Amino acid sequence: MSTTEVKYTPGPWKADGTRVVANKKAVALVVSLAEYAHPDTYLIAAAPELLEALEQAHTLLGELLIDNVLGEDVIPVHDAMMAAIRKAKGE
Repeated sequence: MSTTEVKYTPGPWKADGTRVVANKKAVALVVSLAEYAHPDTYLIAAAPELLEALEQAHTLLGELLIDNVLGEDVIPVHDAMMAAIRKAKGE
């Protein structure tokens, strides 16, 4: 994971109905008029692990680009990964 300070509740998070729980405390409540609130809860609960995996993949992809193992056609993917990481961190 990144060496920057974590500004969100560290994982793991778990889905509990329409709540997302970390360390026995609710960190999010999914409120929706649609029938999709419960699946959204699972997605939100996976956020810390997804962010960590994305950061690791971004680092690896960057190393492969530097070593010229991959072509320039993957640069947009690398950039999209960084944009998503920044968005997740509120940057």
